[in-house]
Amino acid sequence: MKHLINIIGLFVAPLLPLILICFSFSIFDTFTGMKAAKKRGEEITSRKVRLGLISKLITYFSVVVLAYIVDYFIVNEITRNYVWFDYLFTKIFTGIIIYIEALSIDENIKVVRGYSFFDKAKEFLIVLRKTIAELMRIKQQ
Repeated sequence: MKHLINIIGLFVAPLLPLILICFSFSIFDTFTGMKAAKKRGEEITSRKVRLGLISKLITYFSVVVLAYIVDYFIVNEITRNYVWFDYLFTKIFTGIIIYIEALSIDENIKVVRGYSFFDKAKEFLIVLRKTIAELMRIKQQ
């Protein structure tokens, strides 16, 4: 039994950074969600938080591991011909999970703070682009 656990652990070891990133986003989303629920006046119970977080973490872990298994045995051989890194399929699924969590975090921040972090970032990028364009125009003169 111990030998089997070691084999599974070694097989899943490359996923550890991806899983930790997903878990970090999920935990941060849980904290921002609790703040947003408190702001809306909703009741927050430890049971609700625990069940929500644990089910989300198990789901995300399962998705990443299943994507990795498919990637390891099938997809990686194909994608390796087109990209310079391994396990593109797994990283795409991880990216989707992070995107979902980031949207949820942004919604929670919007409830708590009154503004969207993504909207602020978009405004910053627009100003930055205009500033760079103006500096390039000045440099050409």
